[in-house]
Amino acid sequence: MPLRDSYPAGTPSWVDLITSDVAGAFDFYRAVFGWEASSWDEFGPSGRMFTLGGEPIASISGEPPPGVPPHWKVSFGSADVDHACEAATANGGTVLMPPNDWGPGRVATVADSAGAVFDLVTLTDWPQ
Repeated sequence: MPLRDSYPAGTPSWVDLITSDVAGAFDFYRAVFGWEASSWDEFGPSGRMFTLGGEPIASISGEPPPGVPPHWKVSFGSADVDHACEAATANGGTVLMPPNDWGPGRVATVADSAGAVFDLVTLTDWPQ
């Protein structure tokens, strides 16, 4: 897959692994895919950026919310996170984390009408 620095609305743009075993996950994905990891201050002391060939490909952070198992969460590109949240709510979704400015852009966490959780992201600068 070629590297990209922009994502049209609705395009999967990033994935985060949320797990209580950051070190174990790092070892697993390094063995399976050859990924490396570096610290990424956006996620605190346990946060890591997975890289492949020196390029960022995913992030990993610790401690899912209580009662939530470790999981991968996908982010979708959005031209306007605030507007997308309004559209999600109008169509039966729930905004779990309201739009806010964060690191490389603007982000919100949304659940669709069936409860599947994802992020909406407008990237203004690719995470390094």
